[in-house]
Amino acid sequence: MVAKSSQIDTRSLGLDVASSFVRLITGRENLHYGYWHDGVEVCAANLGQAQQAYSNKVKEFLPTTQHKILDVGGGCGEFAKELIEDGHEVEIVVPSEVLAARCRVNVGMDVPIHVTRLEDFETEAKFDVCLFAESWQYIPLDRAFAQSRACLAEGGDMVIADCFRTQEFFQEFDGLGLVGGGHSLDGFHQSIKANGFEISQQEDVTERVAPSIDLEQSLYHFLGSSLKRIDQEVASVYPLRRKWMKFFLRRLIEERRWARLKRRLFETTRTSEAFRRYNCYLICRLTRHEGPRGHKTR
Repeated sequence: MVAKSSQIDTRSLGLDVASSFVRLITGRENLHYGYWHDGVEVCAANLGQAQQAYSNKVKEFLPTTQHKILDVGGGCGEFAKELIEDGHEVEIVVPSEVLAARCRVNVGMDVPIHVTRLEDFETEAKFDVCLFAESWQYIPLDRAFAQSRACLAEGGDMVIADCFRTQEFFQEFDGLGLVGGGHSLDGFHQSIKANGFEISQQEDVTERVAPSIDLEQSLYHFLGSSLKRIDQEVASVYPLRRKWMKFFLRRLIEERRWARLKRRLFETTRTSEAFRRYNCYLICRLTRHEGPRGHKTR
């Protein structure tokens, strides 16, 4: 039996809180960035509109006729639901039972949902598209390409929508992390060719998704100010209890994650301007070409 961690999984907790917040604001559990058109005010009231625009943009890279799609890292299943409504046959890969449960609510029990990482995913099925909508950055590049090749049918493509880190990110990294994330942009382009693929369609949408960071940060600052106010009140009324609560909380959250959490809640380093500097957000479709050893891979 695997021992249960004694520290809080802040990533899973943050995902759960984010999905609940987005559902409260938009009525849906869409966890993607927004795609902000000119003239649309960047505010919570317009988040649902911007997220739908994001979904529509990604769909421009997908087949318009019915195809079989593997949605890797499908979140709560909102995008898969849209794809199914568009006539596609979809299977979902998610790494946790919590996400799988939300997927079942959103897409129904008839849609195959695989609770595993892509690295461990095994199937005899073949897909026309392997879709990575903001899940690509969490998978090692070589494993992502290898597993996609294994899952794709003849003539199948990969569609990737995600952040990639620019050279400035690595030059200015301060040990705690900077806004955004993902694989190195240069490393990604090198891996495409090395793994027998080529870019058949690509669009840089960094400018359109960057405003989402300002909206996200306003939420964190709201949470931070609320928690700070509660902490002050508890400290004034129950100083000893507050001391012990803080002690146990620090024991439950790993030091580096605690520092990153404080940065998100109380600092102002996470801005759309910083996102544009340290990240490139790409949507691209990758097609197989002549393999690196001279044989056809398509």
